[in-house]
Amino acid sequence: MTTTKQTFPDLTIERLDSGLIQLEQSYGHGETGVIEVHPVHVQVMAAMIDRPMPDKTREALARLHRRMATLSKQAHELSELLGMAVDDGVHVGAELVAAEFINTHLGELVEDLAELAQPSPDQSTANAQDDHHHDGAAQMTIDL
Repeated sequence: MTTTKQTFPDLTIERLDSGLIQLEQSYGHGETGVIEVHPVHVQVMAAMIDRPMPDKTREALARLHRRMATLSKQAHELSELLGMAVDDGVHVGAELVAAEFINTHLGELVEDLAELAQPSPDQSTANAQDDHHHDGAAQMTIDL
């Protein structure tokens, strides 16, 4: 199902030009509440009700993780080289601090991406069970 707007009684879901998803709910008496969420928030909500992240998303996260890990390794090596230069009396202290900062934050990002790219233990079990006990029910894909 590909659509940009869906309306239910008292709830309208609309994809905005910005890519965000807008939820609008009527409270009655002419009052409404509106919230805009990022598609990643929708994925998290889907995971909370045991709907897995699409494989293409997991694959993209895994590629991003590999690239960030490479950058992190290079930043670590740069920090070491700059540290040796400081030890040798070269005035690159500011550059060393910047490289160490970049290295630290890239390392944290790599760890975060590693967690995102891995299926949760209960989800991989559920997927294995689905693979072995598929009852032929139709599956619906929603392109956002």
